[in-house]
Parts: sequence; C-alpha cells; structure tokens
Amino acid sequence: MKFLLGVLFTVVVAIVGVFTVVMSGVINIGADQGHSPLVYNFLETARNRSIANASKDIVVPDLEKVDISSGARTIRICAQAAICLLG
Repeated sequence: MKFLLGVLFTVVVAIVGVFTVVMSGVINIGADQGHSPLVYNFLETARNRSIANASKDIVVPDLEKVDISSGARTIRICAQAAICLLG
C-alpha cells in the first residue's frame, strides 16, 4: 500500500509539474526561434532513435546492379509526353 501511495504521489507531482511549465509559458513553441539546447538534444535523440528503429529491417539494394537504362527510357517518354501536351 505504501508503494502504491508513493507511485500515486510521484504521478501527481509530475502532472502538476508539467501543468505548471505549460501554463507558465516558459517553453517557446514559436517557429521563429530555435529550441533550447536541452529541447534540441531531446528532439535530436528521439529522431535518431526513431530512424534507427524504423530502418533496422531495410535491406540496402546492390547499387552496382542498378538498371539505369529503364529509368532513362521512362524520363525520355515523360519528356516527349510533356512536349506533346504543352505544345
């Protein structure tokens, strides 16, 4: 019971703390100013971990065996169509 009260107290203090920070306006959310170093590091770490987690199963293709001719053919066809459509 004492443990649950400690957890509940910690959660309530955290909620009050977050509410106080948000309501005080100390965090500038405007896009015209950069983030503080603490927020910047937090966001950068979150981004890097997210990318690492989402890309762990991606298989990198062998770039030595790329078929460039099919891409060039597609570009040529699109260019011809654009010329015909635009006059």
